[in-house]
Amino acid sequence: MTAATAVDNLRQAYGFDLIEEDWLQKGLFRGGSSVLTIPENELGTVPKSDRDVSPIKEVRTQEVDLPETVEMLFSNATKDYQQDLEFAKRITLPNPTMNSRDVKRIDLGALVDAPDDIKQRAETWLYTMWQERITVSTTIP
Repeated sequence: MTAATAVDNLRQAYGFDLIEEDWLQKGLFRGGSSVLTIPENELGTVPKSDRDVSPIKEVRTQEVDLPETVEMLFSNATKDYQQDLEFAKRITLPNPTMNSRDVKRIDLGALVDAPDDIKQRAETWLYTMWQERITVSTTIP
């Protein structure tokens, strides 16, 4: 496993994003208050010839590309540090709410934790992926 893969798996499991500040990589946990609010009239630039085009571009990830199940491999502290697997799965019966059957496996490597904590992280990651399936982008002048 490369260092980039290890950091990416930890980033997904623990819900933080990497930023560069003063030539250093820093991890910031997601959530919290908004840093800046941009008024709508200052949001986005559109060429004069394309005034009918919206300055905001919205992209929705297809449901089939999102996971139905998230599996996390980790070292179990309660089982003498043996490798273990915890998973979270979206409800599919009696009424399916999505059509995905994809399984996303995250290898946390030598991370040692309790199964309950890893199960919560898997559920958080699974539902965060579904909540963040719509991405919005714009151009700020």
